[in-house]
Amino acid sequence: MSSHDAPPENGPRPPWRPQFGLGVLMLTMLVICVAASGGYYLMQALQGGVSWMAVFVIFVLIAPMLLMSILSLGRLVLAWLNARFGRRA
Repeated sequence: MSSHDAPPENGPRPPWRPQFGLGVLMLTMLVICVAASGGYYLMQALQGGVSWMAVFVIFVLIAPMLLMSILSLGRLVLAWLNARFGRRA
């Protein structure tokens, strides 16, 4: 590590900047949009506007993808937290 890579010892710390990549933002938007569309169709089915079979098919097809997206996002957040506040052995 060179001397200009290290932060100055006496100077103020640089402001925190979020380090989210485009992939994380797209994955987050995917999860939110899928959950919102599922909620919309569920509300329409409760009011009688959409058949229950359509809601069933949507949830059966989307639930595995939504679950994997949520698990992937959670794993990514945990990896980020470990890297940021990491456990050093």
